[in-house]
Amino acid sequence: MLQKNKQLITIPLFFLLLTSPILSFSQQAIDFQVKEDLSGRWEYEIKMLENPKTGKIPDGIFEKEILYIYSTKAALQPSLQTNNRISRTSDWDRRGPYNLGGRTRALAIDITNEDIFLAGGVSGGMWRTVDAGITWVKTTAPEQLHSVSCVIQDKRTGQTNTWYYGTGELNGNSARGGNAPYRGNGVFKSTDGGVSWTQLSATVTDEPQTFNNDFQYVWNMIINPVNGDVYAATIGGIYQSKDGGDSWLEVLDSGNDGFWSDIAVTSTGVFYATLSGIGMPSNQGVFRSIDGEVWVDITPTELPTVFERITLDIAPSNESLVYFYASTPSSGIGEEKHSLLKYEYLSGDGSAGGGSWTDLTSNLPSFGGIVGDLNQANYNQFVRVKPDDENVVFIGSTNLYRSTDGFSTDNNTDWVGGYATANNVSLYPNHHADNHALAFFPSDAEKMLSAHDGGVSITTNNLGVEDGGTFGGNILPIAWESLNNGYFTTQPYAISIDPNTANNNELIAGFQDNGSWSTTSTSENVVWEEEFGADGGYSAIVSGSNIKYVSSQSGNVFRFGVRNTSIDPDDATGQLFINPFILDKNDQGIMYYPAGQFMWRNNNVDANDPQPEWEKLSGTEVTETITALDISKSSANVLYYGTNNGEVYKLANAQAANPIKEDISSADFPTDGYVSCIAVDNNDADKIFVIFSNYSVKSIWYSIDGGSSWTDVSGNLEENPDGTGSGPSVRWLTIANSSTYYVGTSTGLYSTSQLDGSFTSWTQEGSTSIGNVVVPMVIARDIDETVFVATHGNGIYSTGTIAITALEDLNPLLDFNNLKVFPNPSLGQIQIQLKNTLAKKGKVEVYDIEGQLVAEKLLLPYNNKELSIELDLTYLQTGVYTIKVITGDFLESQKILIQR
Repeated sequence: MLQKNKQLITIPLFFLLLTSPILSFSQQAIDFQVKEDLSGRWEYEIKMLENPKTGKIPDGIFEKEILYIYSTKAALQPSLQTNNRISRTSDWDRRGPYNLGGRTRALAIDITNEDIFLAGGVSGGMWRTVDAGITWVKTTAPEQLHSVSCVIQDKRTGQTNTWYYGTGELNGNSARGGNAPYRGNGVFKSTDGGVSWTQLSATVTDEPQTFNNDFQYVWNMIINPVNGDVYAATIGGIYQSKDGGDSWLEVLDSGNDGFWSDIAVTSTGVFYATLSGIGMPSNQGVFRSIDGEVWVDITPTELPTVFERITLDIAPSNESLVYFYASTPSSGIGEEKHSLLKYEYLSGDGSAGGGSWTDLTSNLPSFGGIVGDLNQANYNQFVRVKPDDENVVFIGSTNLYRSTDGFSTDNNTDWVGGYATANNVSLYPNHHADNHALAFFPSDAEKMLSAHDGGVSITTNNLGVEDGGTFGGNILPIAWESLNNGYFTTQPYAISIDPNTANNNELIAGFQDNGSWSTTSTSENVVWEEEFGADGGYSAIVSGSNIKYVSSQSGNVFRFGVRNTSIDPDDATGQLFINPFILDKNDQGIMYYPAGQFMWRNNNVDANDPQPEWEKLSGTEVTETITALDISKSSANVLYYGTNNGEVYKLANAQAANPIKEDISSADFPTDGYVSCIAVDNNDADKIFVIFSNYSVKSIWYSIDGGSSWTDVSGNLEENPDGTGSGPSVRWLTIANSSTYYVGTSTGLYSTSQLDGSFTSWTQEGSTSIGNVVVPMVIARDIDETVFVATHGNGIYSTGTIAITALEDLNPLLDFNNLKVFPNPSLGQIQIQLKNTLAKKGKVEVYDIEGQLVAEKLLLPYNNKELSIELDLTYLQTGVYTIKVITGDFLESQKILIQR
């Protein structure tokens, strides 16, 4: 059993930047280029999640909140009643996106069957295909950790069904933030060819809430082809297992200040490894071993004195040659400085004169322009040698590059993937920026797979220019085919639907690194269409129109359907990395757009103008930054908005010439809390929710009087009454027909139909489909009772609202317009009007949210007329109840809210 004490590592900001590519939008849009603020996403997520009291994200909160959710599993699961009670169920259907993939670091081809690939999403789990990428199946179980960083197969005869994968992406994961990284937790093993996985207990920490185990971040794994020993390159060094992962021994230690490591092995069992970090760790450099246990330092003098991550690859066709690709901030090539060295083993232990080093740094690719150089050190970095030719070498950075002479000169290097060679931030066809892995086919070395921030791609000729064709007038050295169909690993920030048209299936989603895409189908196996590039953000669909709006990072908003153009206010400043905007719910020609300290309004945003005219509402100024907003539907024109310092404001007449804000913040709100969502009840402008996404605060606040008073309804989503503890970060809330409330959190989707202050009971939705993944947004459409859920790394889902179904043997509904129950909400005096042409007797039943029968009234026979019934339910507590009218011919039901 591994146990290693580690001190908490504070990682410098420059190292942990959550960099994402700069993409161009589709050809239907105007000619526009987006250069991303590399630190923008990082700062955006930090403010959303930090504990306002400490200014930090709680250490290990991801693991803590998962443990908390599982410890309270019974309280958070939907209630399933039997014995003629009510069954509370939801069916969640995946909507896609079918043809889009997310960031992938793990990639391998089964040597026994080259139609079988394994690919791992950094927060989407392990996936497997048996038909060469035509279809994919996720093999990580819903309850297992969905982090995958590397994968290997035991290639020895008789052992090929054994696979291992490592977990933990140290930098770059968008599910992480500050001092709450999305840590891995050990190594997983499969003995059935990758169909199912078991976590190796010897690599699992007993305290996942703290960093105390090197296996929380696994960079790479290998298997000694001679004896089957397994090796893991982790954050702290190199580990060896001689018993298939049951126990591990650290054989090369980089000390407490080590970060990166890598390892490779020859066919005869000779090992090479690298150790590196920030600030010159006590034991770093390049090492060689002939047994995997005793290591010799062969670090060359040619390596710059300051170096960070070093990746390596052995040339399979000449195993005396090893290439080392290093991040060297003190010198080198590229925006963030890289070096490339080639080692040739000559004799002895390989050190000193036993090995020859060649510095190839001056020949590294440097195409200049917007995105032509090496950059994003440490995040996307690898070197791979073509198995049958020691001189064909690939380097993975933001782009993918290829040299056909081992980078011995600077004129045989081609730009073969990532951004398009046009160097204008468009993407290389069927490929993606930010490259992480390559896998060559055993039977054909010119055929290979590529893993990147856009999923998985394949080429059948990694050498041929003639097969690449052209794109934008530029010759493509390699032709790629996307293999993302059904590989559901994307990471959406926001989604939108037509809010007013029943059964309209159009859906737009904005994805991290992958732009904005749309679909009009409910099937998960339908190709989505790209609307816009860059980092996709908020969007909006105008009901009964072909007009729609999409956005990219830093608040760039674009309109399609009427003079396709950029429409965000030119003079606005201070926008968030993912900046919200909304259309008025009663007049979708009006848009509200926050930017920094002010709200902007456009009264004719759909006008056929090249640049719609915006008004800066001076009376809306706040002290910090506006982060969330919503507007009422009934009554109209009430705009609510919140900030990143815990303030909430109200514009009682948002369409006035210069509306003046009213501060409706509560003294009980978390100081400096981040308002991630505001939700207004469509049927009552005075009923509003405010969501704080920070950890260690009370997350969900509710008002029924327009913000004059507030009630904490976080309930069992908080571990402790004051909001502290390991409760999840709540990101979003939506109201479905004024009766069911859904919240998206860092551990999945939850709902309730009864608000009861701090005793509110939230139940988990889709535990076997959506699972314990981050849900950044959930939205509902009242007219057809449909709910839409965006998850981080697990696709987008939709469903009808929670159905209340009698378990008695009743005939189906004959008429949906027979029953009226009012007023709703009510103080308890209920009027029921029923129309039925059949002379039947029946009964009225009232059920609470738990399915308990709380009231009943018999109906006498009636004939061809409207029947009016009075019910006195004033003795019932505040909550949502279901009124059922049952006769021999039909059943009708309606939910009603009783407020006392």
